[in-house]
Amino acid sequence: MCQKVRMENVAIVLHDTRIPENIGAAARAAVNMGVGQLIVSAPRHLDMERVLKVATHSASGLVKAMKVCSTLPEALGAFNWIVGTTARLGGTRRVNS
Repeated sequence: MCQKVRMENVAIVLHDTRIPENIGAAARAAVNMGVGQLIVSAPRHLDMERVLKVATHSASGLVKAMKVCSTLPEALGAFNWIVGTTARLGGTRRVNS
């Protein structure tokens, strides 16, 4: 039996973010998709002014309600189902063989 996904129960979790504007961009995308939660784990630099500038007014509520955790296990602890993704390889990313 298929059940409809309730997007307000879905969260975007960002781990080890380096650029505050990326958090704002993720918040804006989350709001556009109806995602209900934003969680940031171990951010390197959390400048809320820079985050909110990119999030714009539409996602400011999600940013203000976001949960900030110090570790990834803390951020993921409440979830039963987790899907992980990463960016494509770039110049600053190491590849383990």
